[in-house]
Amino acid sequence: MKQKRRVNRRLWRYFKRTRLRERARQVAKEVLHGSHLSKRKALTRKVKHKINKKCKRWFQANILQHKQGFELFRTNLTHRYDEARPGPQLSKNNTRCKFKPNQIIKVATLNVRGLNHLTKRETLVQIMKRNQYELMLLTETNINISCVEKWDGYTTFFSSSIDPKIRDREQAKRENNQVGRDRQEWTSHRLAADFENAGVAIVVKNNLLTSIKDVKQVNGRIVLITFDSHGYDATFICAYAPHSGHSVDTKEDFYEQLSQEIALCKGRYFIGGDFNARIHYVREGDSDVCGPYIVGRGMEYLNNMSEQTKESRALFMGWCKLHRLAILNSQFSKPPEKLITYKEKTNDSDFGPPFIAERYAQIDYWLTSKDWKSFCDDVQSRRDIAFDSDHLVLESCISMKPPPRLLDTEPLHKYSKPSTDQWVRYNQECHKFLSSDQVCFQTLVQGILQAAAGALEKVPPGKKKHTSQKTLGIKLRNETNAEETERRQTKFVA
Repeated sequence: MKQKRRVNRRLWRYFKRTRLRERARQVAKEVLHGSHLSKRKALTRKVKHKINKKCKRWFQANILQHKQGFELFRTNLTHRYDEARPGPQLSKNNTRCKFKPNQIIKVATLNVRGLNHLTKRETLVQIMKRNQYELMLLTETNINISCVEKWDGYTTFFSSSIDPKIRDREQAKRENNQVGRDRQEWTSHRLAADFENAGVAIVVKNNLLTSIKDVKQVNGRIVLITFDSHGYDATFICAYAPHSGHSVDTKEDFYEQLSQEIALCKGRYFIGGDFNARIHYVREGDSDVCGPYIVGRGMEYLNNMSEQTKESRALFMGWCKLHRLAILNSQFSKPPEKLITYKEKTNDSDFGPPFIAERYAQIDYWLTSKDWKSFCDDVQSRRDIAFDSDHLVLESCISMKPPPRLLDTEPLHKYSKPSTDQWVRYNQECHKFLSSDQVCFQTLVQGILQAAAGALEKVPPGKKKHTSQKTLGIKLRNETNAEETERRQTKFVA
């Protein structure tokens, strides 16, 4: 542990020193460009001292972005080191671990409303440790870089839609801005070209890293991770759907992209995240994918909703029906306080009672195919977990059951021991198809089965009766006793 900290400190000093040198060279070029003096006269010792101070202030002002860049630099460095080492470096014994059969995994999803503050990340680590979550799906992180971060005992995979070229260009513009500029020229950071309005992430406990088969950072709304398991692989997909204010094309593109990722999944998959869709009422056609346990205002409110909200609900329910997905939140009977996932904007309380549909909503869901619905043991929202967000933690318990044994569609028939006439008929039937010129393996098997079905006698299906030695002795004793009683009766009559 001490050696690891020592290496991290040395890497941080090297990273900081290189960034300060690059910044100092850039500032020195600007000074020379605006001066008519020579390089020696323009860059005096006093000017260099001012440049160094200015670079240090710049580094401290953007410390959060530098820490993110350092994490990316460290992961790339370790990745190159692992590639240079001979053999696969999955674990100490070079083997990928699998989920154990019937192992129960606690997973959760949460809309964090931005994850740029370090305090939120520390709070998430404490939540996962306290509640023993192995996996957590995060939505609306606002992180504008697809990277990997190492937390205290956890690894986070961020996904973003921002192009790295645009991010570097906007970052250079902000760095070149002068401190004393007019405030009227400043714009909101949310209007910047490199601001991520969505952003998703998956937090994995470090003891599951050897079970990871693949991580795919699709865009700022979809990220998925695949684990190696016995029988079928287990894939967890984190999704963040556009809210009702977006256009129809944006929502349809999101569900189309999510459908493509589902089609590529091999094995069982579980989808969690914020879908921004309020069900309110389960219609007759919706009962195939949605259970009766929901939070809603009823059918009248559903019919009088705005067109944008109806559109989001229709797209979500239609997509679930298309892929035969079950909404796991609605499958378990829970009180309303464990069904709500979102606090309405008109509600000023801190997730307190009364838990009615006018104050709270249900827009975060856990989904899976109907074939894998029995693998989920429980789903509930956790009102007792405090976090700086208007969403609640939605946890689920998933058991990694082994795959069921599939029975043959055409069971094999058993035949009793044939008599002499049956043997003759069977041989005659086999001789008929063997005398033909073209005989392949498939026709040979079909001919033998047809000959057996036509000539031999089938054994009736069912469990074969087995007689133990004890039962056989009792039967023999009863038979001898019956014979003795008959002999005595005949002797007495005579």
